[in-house]
Amino acid sequence: MLLHLLKPTLVAVALTTNAFAANTTATITVALGMTPEQIQERSTTKVPWQFVRIGESRSGFALVTWPHRLIYQDETVRLVFPSAGNRRSMPTSLTAEDVLVLVSVSALGQYVDLKAAVAESKRLLAEVQAQGFDYAPEDPAKSAYSKFLLARANVFAKPRPPRTVASFEEMEAVFLNSAFYLQELVVFRLRKGELDVGLRVTNMRRRHTEARYSTTEPILTESQRADLEPMVMNWSALEKERSYYLEVSIARSVGYHAAKARTPQ
Repeated sequence: MLLHLLKPTLVAVALTTNAFAANTTATITVALGMTPEQIQERSTTKVPWQFVRIGESRSGFALVTWPHRLIYQDETVRLVFPSAGNRRSMPTSLTAEDVLVLVSVSALGQYVDLKAAVAESKRLLAEVQAQGFDYAPEDPAKSAYSKFLLARANVFAKPRPPRTVASFEEMEAVFLNSAFYLQELVVFRLRKGELDVGLRVTNMRRRHTEARYSTTEPILTESQRADLEPMVMNWSALEKERSYYLEVSIARSVGYHAAKARTPQ
């Protein structure tokens, strides 16, 4: 009876939250190289910067944990994320070293199932490539890969998971392989000039919620968690679980930083 009474309330809260996210007018407009003050001037919500001063310089970050629209726009690319910060667990992260150097943002503002994650990954890839980006150079000797990199998986699986895969179909397959227990996959790292745009897909259940099944049990290894997963989740459950988080990052390329380091100050 109590659960029956609670259900309408829970639905109402969910609808209210979604409506607020959809109708929010808060907008943050950013570009690498902007100062925190410039970002604030171009935003309709307060950006909560926190700084540490080192001599005359300052380093800092901001985590925006409420619903907003993030617009990244410079002479290289324009990307709009209408549902950024829709959950506290998916904040927009801005990092500054006097000026903005790194942007990290949720692509969807919600957790989705695997098919939706793959579909949005394809859409983002096409959108960024349409603006003149191409895959960043690869250097396997330095573990520098530009697409479909299995960033965190069960390395003790037999057979061992591949370092990379070649397609979106294979991306879906490796996430559905419980033995691989894939937690994070870098879908792409694209480059145009000195700017890199990357997309990372994370299974948040595997990544954050199963290290310990109770407070009295020891932390389980990835291999142990991989062995347990098929006992509680079949193929259909793995396909349908809404545990996937898509995170876009925007930063200067490694080559840019190397050239800057060689430039006399």
